[in-house]
Amino acid sequence: MNTHIFKYIIPILNHFSISIPIDAKILTLQLLELSPVIWIEVNPVYKRTLRYFQFIPTGGKIPQNSIYIGTIQTEELVYHLYDLGYSPESIFPPNTNA
Repeated sequence: MNTHIFKYIIPILNHFSISIPIDAKILTLQLLELSPVIWIEVNPVYKRTLRYFQFIPTGGKIPQNSIYIGTIQTEELVYHLYDLGYSPESIFPPNTNA
């Protein structure tokens, strides 16, 4: 098995996506030097996809069929990250640079 743990710095946006292998496992969400970061267990030889995420502020509506990842607190607000999954149309070959 060719599994690695990679770090992804992510934006605090309502919706965003990142390119990761299909069977990637989200491990944790934390603040690192004031930037939100997720650590993901991946096998870089698997086909990649765009995985969609959404930050929800406290009191916001949780998206249906989403998976809770974690919570961060900034100076202003508390945000909760949800995994929205991926679209089968967004699958593409593995990253050959991994």
